[in-house]
Amino acid sequence: MTDEASVPVRDVLVWLSRVDAEESRQLLVGCALDDGTSDEAVPIVALDAERKGVTLQGGRRLLLAGVRDGEIIDPHPDAPLVGAIAAQWTPAERVERQERAELAHAGIDADRLASGEDRRAALAFLRMIEAGTLPGPEERHRFYMALSATGESGLARIGARVLAQLADRFADAGGVPDDLYWRRTWLLRAGGQLREAVAVSDALHMGQVKEQGARKLLATTRAAVLLDLFDATREVKWLALADRAARVAYALAPEEEEVKAVYRRFQAVRGQVGRA
Repeated sequence: MTDEASVPVRDVLVWLSRVDAEESRQLLVGCALDDGTSDEAVPIVALDAERKGVTLQGGRRLLLAGVRDGEIIDPHPDAPLVGAIAAQWTPAERVERQERAELAHAGIDADRLASGEDRRAALAFLRMIEAGTLPGPEERHRFYMALSATGESGLARIGARVLAQLADRFADAGGVPDDLYWRRTWLLRAGGQLREAVAVSDALHMGQVKEQGARKLLATTRAAVLLDLFDATREVKWLALADRAARVAYALAPEEEEVKAVYRRFQAVRGQVGRA
């Protein structure tokens, strides 16, 4: 890594499509490419502006589109490449980059979210928290959907962490909303944090979740988490807990497909254990 000015390769690609070859060659040659995988950035010695490719010191040639998650480092005084790229941004692009920077500060890579709508939903949620406002049900739902849409474990862990902090603030204000328990449990499971998911979902049997829809979702998710833990550890104690959670879900919504699916999974696992 370096303290010198840098710009994402994806921004360089947009800039190359907007300027003439000579201008881009003058500014890019002499900079260095950090492809995100090498130990050190490598100087750029030539540019193929038409193909958006570069030749690196040592003779390696590559297309910038193949390393769009990398960075170009500008070692020159006043970083003219970085300045030229910033100068050609449209107002809408400036807003988007500010949004991306705010999300990155919270640990969220905007490129990993499923859509621009999800990016805006996550940002609005984080801004509410930053302003000291407790997000309402709709804002919580949109944030949860944004962080869970792709099923990516890294985003799920970040979402679970943010909602845990929010739950603490709600607790200080008088009570944690029922939906936060199942949303946190789902995200913890998606993030591979199974034991943490069990701890959060213990609320199902402690009288903390009253609303029937939230209880059903929490019970269904908890049963799935416990079955995951059994699969991972083969410890029978998790099956007893899964049975209890699955029974709660089935009593609340016996005809719902997700409930029936987790109950069938439990019965199948129990049958395998019985035959072993």
